[in-house]
Amino acid sequence: MTRNVISVRDLHVSLSLGGNTVTPVDGISFDVRAGESLGIVGESGSGKSLSLRAVLGLLPRGGTSTGSVRYAFADGKIGADAERVRGRGAAMVFQEPMTALNPTMRVGDLIGEAVRVTGVRSRRAIKERVIELMASVGIPEPARRARMWPHELSGGLRQRVMIAAALATGPEILFCDEPTTALDVTIQDQILGLLRGLQEERGMAMVFVSHDLAVVSEVCDRIAVMYAGRVVETGPVAEVLRSPRHPYTAALLASAPSFAGGTDELATIPGSPPDPRDFPSGCRFAPRCAFATEECLRAPYTLDGDGERATACIRPEVLEAVAA
Repeated sequence: MTRNVISVRDLHVSLSLGGNTVTPVDGISFDVRAGESLGIVGESGSGKSLSLRAVLGLLPRGGTSTGSVRYAFADGKIGADAERVRGRGAAMVFQEPMTALNPTMRVGDLIGEAVRVTGVRSRRAIKERVIELMASVGIPEPARRARMWPHELSGGLRQRVMIAAALATGPEILFCDEPTTALDVTIQDQILGLLRGLQEERGMAMVFVSHDLAVVSEVCDRIAVMYAGRVVETGPVAEVLRSPRHPYTAALLASAPSFAGGTDELATIPGSPPDPRDFPSGCRFAPRCAFATEECLRAPYTLDGDGERATACIRPEVLEAVAA
């Protein structure tokens, strides 16, 4: 069996909010195998990005995390030993490159800093490696563009610079936090193709956070659906999207626009996600769920399943009946 590059267990993230402590990520676990891509999806505020930042020790000020992480190349508590793996065995591509890139550094110098982490000291060798990395992510005229400032590049090229910097240390796992959200559709498709190609070529594992099910279906092998700080369903992408076993997953699919034609109104999910300061007891989706019963309002949170499919819904047979 292919080894796990990362195993996260019982991750909790706490933040200080208005004098209160809230837990927007509440006990999630996941594994990613070598060469595999895991997509984490959910509405804004579900805890997707915070989960990645916690694993890499990049939480905002006042944020704390508990849980355990086991990398194939380093073990330790979540966050505590993050500097040992960040920029070495693990790397991250952020959502908005213009805020992630240093505006006072030429892009070639920024990538060069990442190259220097690997032990390369010769200025000539660093420059050659920078140009090689920029070319590998599809940046035309890499030698010329290495001398440019971030604001002189388009959004798509800036994101390619971020990817080149992330790949400089030869990571075994790449974390991507909605890396195509700020790009137009054409450039988005190019970046997704680039990430998938690089992953296959290098045999990297990848964790890809997105709110877009179509994007996840294009680049990921497995999917974890998050709602209100918890994973509510997980499994192979094709199976989950074809036959969801949690009402929240089904609602997300129903609310996604279809390009197949037709005049049906776009479905919406009633209500709003719960406030992390006052999560409901039982199933957190129950107040918005069309199939909820009194039992759902009291049910303890468990993620049960067979094989690689799992759901936190205690009534998955209802969705199966509706689909039939």
